Amino acid sequence: MMDTMHQVRIANLPAWVDWVQAAVIILGGIVAISTLVLYYFEYRKGREEFKKAGERQRAEKAVEIAKHFAKAILPQIFEMHDLIAADLFRRKAWEKIITKLNLVFDRDEAYGLVGAEELQEIASDYRDPKNEQKYDKISDLLNQLEAISIEFNKNIADEETVYQSLHGVFILTMQQLYLDIALNNAGVRQGPEKLYTGCVELYKKWRKRQYERTRAWETDIAMKNAEHENVRRKGILKTPPLT
Repeated sequence: MMDTMHQVRIANLPAWVDWVQAAVIILGGIVAISTLVLYYFEYRKGREEFKKAGERQRAEKAVEIAKHFAKAILPQIFEMHDLIAADLFRRKAWEKIITKLNLVFDRDEAYGLVGAEELQEIASDYRDPKNEQKYDKISDLLNQLEAISIEFNKNIADEETVYQSLHGVFILTMQQLYLDIALNNAGVRQGPEKLYTGCVELYKKWRKRQYERTRAWETDIAMKNAEHENVRRKGILKTPPLT
């Protein structure tokens, strides 16, 4: 009897009660969705801040490496340049090396670029006790270049931050030390063991970027010169072409 009376009372509730119940359900859903959206944006904000902090740290690390490079490594590079400048064979080999865009830095490639007799000559030079100090200095320089290259390759430091400042001297130095790296690296047929792979990886990345940007600059200059020439022929402009 009591259950029947209770059901009657529920059945006789005003219509506005149903609307209130529906509104409460809808409002609850809106609050839940809003909370999720808020959490999502907070999560996104946190991730962006974390990403920016990481980028800032990598840029700062790159600047730190550049300072170390200028203070400790650059003097060694200048000394190495003097050693190579006094070596006619190395200068001739370097002239061949710089003409090749994609270098592998192994013995097979070196034989093709420089020749067997020349490589035997430098190998004999390595074994000569009187040259021990010279090659110790070259080895130390390569080890330092390898250490900073790994930091750039592993994204511990941002290589793009210092590319403009360092790429020229780094690429030139790697080309001049090509034989010292290649002679220590077996070719594909001899096995997978390689030395100074970090240096080689960074060299390839920076050399490719240097080539692409140089080509883009040359193309841009050629297009601007062509535009100037067209205007000049029409008698509108009499300025010399860009150089």
